[in-house]
Amino acid sequence: MVTNRTPIVRRHGSSVTPRAIALFEAWRRCRDHQRSAQLHSDLIDELGNIPPWQWPVAREPDDPTAPQTPAERLWVQLAQASREARRARRKPNGGTPAQPPSPTS
Repeated sequence: MVTNRTPIVRRHGSSVTPRAIALFEAWRRCRDHQRSAQLHSDLIDELGNIPPWQWPVAREPDDPTAPQTPAERLWVQLAQASREARRARRKPNGGTPAQPPSPTS
C-alpha cells in the first residue's frame, strides 16, 4: 500500500525576540554566577528549539568574522541584534528619521 508522507513543518534556527535581546544583554553583563545561570536558562527558554547539548547556548567566538559552532553563530546573531536595538533606541522617534521643519511663508 502506498502512502503519502506529509512533511512536518519544523522551525529552524532561533527567533531573536526583543526579550531574547534583553536577556542576552543582561547575561553578557552579569557577574553573579547564580544570576547568570538563571539568565542563561531564561534565554534558552525564550529562543526555543535549542538542542540540549548546545551549552552554553551562545559563546563569544575567537574570530567574529568566521564563527565555527552553532553557539558562536548564535552569539554573533544576538550581538548584531543587540547593536541594532541600541542604535534604534538612540535615534529619535524610535528609529525613524526626523522630518525637517517645514518652511513658513
